[in-house]
Amino acid sequence: YPSGMHSMQALFNGSYSDALPHLDYIISLGFDGSRYPVLNSRYFASIYFMHWIRGSALPSDLEEQIVQAYTLVPPYMHHLLGMELFPMMALLGHGEAVIRLAKFYRAFDSERIHWTAALDLDLTRLALMISFGQLRDTVGFHEMEELIQPDNWYASYRDYQQCLYAIAEIRFGRTNIRFAQTLDRFPGLKRIAVNPNIHV
Repeated sequence: YPSGMHSMQALFNGSYSDALPHLDYIISLGFDGSRYPVLNSRYFASIYFMHWIRGSALPSDLEEQIVQAYTLVPPYMHHLLGMELFPMMALLGHGEAVIRLAKFYRAFDSERIHWTAALDLDLTRLALMISFGQLRDTVGFHEMEELIQPDNWYASYRDYQQCLYAIAEIRFGRTNIRFAQTLDRFPGLKRIAVNPNIHV
């Protein structure tokens, strides 16, 4: 948990390389199918973030590993496996992969089981909003936008979710950004809002 928090702090602040020791530690723990799904979500998200910082190629079978991970998780917990992974992928420019992977899991069904899933799912919906926005998929973008529930977001995640919403609007091409003031407070996220390929 502390390593995950420190790596996200580096993302928010824009001191990206400061995340590397924390990411290396998380990745060194490896994947464990018996682990609580959000921890494996953090593991996969860390792989994406680490390779983005270093400018190195992702493992060729990474998407297949994620698909396999979903087969090990009960459908009512699928949202937890996407919770940290999908926003990170979308932020770093892997929108097409987010859309591909979203077809392999049943996270949205979990809303019928418990209300907290509906709020956690907004992280996935925001990731899809960013992805559809990047691809200029108007139908997909508006579909996700209509489903999210900003007024119900947890205080602990609210700033991050507002930043994701702002980035989705920016990548979609809007100029009147709903949560622009929140995004202004996080230079690391703002720096990649328009273009995640800042290392290229």
